[in-house]
Amino acid sequence: RCGKRAPPRWGSPWSFSTELGHSWRIATLSKVLKRIQKQNHNNLVRELAEDLRVESASTILAALEDLELEAGLPAAGWSLRGKAWMLLDQPLAAREVFASGLKAYPGDGVLRLNLAAAQLVLGAATDALEILETLDDFVSGNRSQQATLLRNRAAAAKQCGRHAQALVDLEALRELEGDSEALSWNLASAYEQVDELAKAALLYRKLLRGVEPQPWREAP
Repeated sequence: RCGKRAPPRWGSPWSFSTELGHSWRIATLSKVLKRIQKQNHNNLVRELAEDLRVESASTILAALEDLELEAGLPAAGWSLRGKAWMLLDQPLAAREVFASGLKAYPGDGVLRLNLAAAQLVLGAATDALEILETLDDFVSGNRSQQATLLRNRAAAAKQCGRHAQALVDLEALRELEGDSEALSWNLASAYEQVDELAKAALLYRKLLRGVEPQPWREAP
């Protein structure tokens, strides 16, 4: 006679769910730690950005290299690295950095804005304008970024011979930031390029004589 076979020992449901619970807690903890680490890295990049000067640019580049080797760079780190190269008068290196950053963070608007600025400095106005024309939604609600976009896009449009577009952006910039001497010179030149000579002359008189112009009125 054969005896009864013992049932297979699969383990109790409680021990199985406890195992799963333990794994879930480990995975959750790992995610939390990664988020904290990422936040710390972003904070470090922010602190470095506050110290960015011509004289500190090389030191900041070295610090970013160490951070990249340790844990990789956040998007802000790539932007900061490119800006440091720009301060060191190396726009070609800056452009390569911004482009590399966009490979890692293809949706980052700040990197795109900075890449366009580097393209503009290098004389690649068409490439810069192509990027800048896609960023209106990104800068919406951020006055500083809006001003950067309008200023750079106007400069790129002017270099491309699109003077009417440049004028639109310059007028929007004046509405956003108010009058300034540099903006008035650019506006006067833009008015001249589109044959609005009376408006150009009004601004030139203000700039050359220091006299506040009268409000613009259409000729009867």
